[in-house]
Formats: sequence, structure tokens, C-alpha cells
Amino acid sequence: MDARRVREYRLHMTSLQRSLRELTASPKDTAIFLLRAAVGAIFLYHGSQKWILWGSEGEGIPRPLFFTILALSIIEPIAGILTIAGIAVQRAALVFILIMASALTLKVTTNQPFESWELDFLLLAASLVLFAFAPNSVKARKPPASRGKKRR
Repeated sequence: MDARRVREYRLHMTSLQRSLRELTASPKDTAIFLLRAAVGAIFLYHGSQKWILWGSEGEGIPRPLFFTILALSIIEPIAGILTIAGIAVQRAALVFILIMASALTLKVTTNQPFESWELDFLLLAASLVLFAFAPNSVKARKPPASRGKKRR
């Protein structure tokens, strides 16, 4: 390939391709990307499971808990999608931390066995890692500046 074709190829790469190349630039970036995808998918899935309550009146569920679950049915999928997409990752991770800390507090104070809150504990730890180490957003790399003559 000549230099002109290489430049054209770089200019025509999609933003997603550039983002993926940037994400896999180092083992740390790859690990953060995989962690983002896993945590985001879990919250997207578990949040969407709560949508079934939208048609009901929450019979047998205390009112404050019912409205909290309805709010989480909106918040968790949105934050999950943002995390997967790499947009506002630290803010979404902070939301996950608050959700998981609340869930753990509820389960531990009601003396539930470890088996009922081990996933919550793991998601809290993963969210803490994302909050501490993930970039807040994924930015596409700019193509390298052309050398030589300037284009007019």
C-alpha cells in the first residue's frame, strides 16, 4: 500500500474501529473494556427484569420498596447501556456503587446468608474498579497529522 492509500484508510475508519483499537492498546485497557461490558450487561439485564412490575400494582410489596424497584427499572438499564458504550462510565459506576451498597446493607442487616449477596458484593467491587480506573468516556483517536505538504 502506498502512503496515500494508508492515509485514506485511516481517514475512513469508523469511530467504533478507532475506539476498539484504543481500548485494546494495552492489557489494562482490554481488561477495563471487558469489565465495562460485563458489568454493563448485568445491570442492563437485571434492570430490564424489573419492567414486569410496571403493569402491576405491586401487591404484597411495601410501597417504598415498590417505587424504588420501579426507579431502578429505569436507572439500571440506562447506566448499563452507558457503561457498555463507554459514556459517562465513572458516573454510571457511582450509581452502581450506591445501588449495590444499599442492596448489601439491606441483605446483611436482615441476616441473609452469604449466598444471597455474593453477586452484589462482586458487582460492588467491580463498580469500584470501574469508578477508580475506567476513563469517563471513550474518545476516538485522531488520525496522525499528515507530514509534508499542507492540503488546501
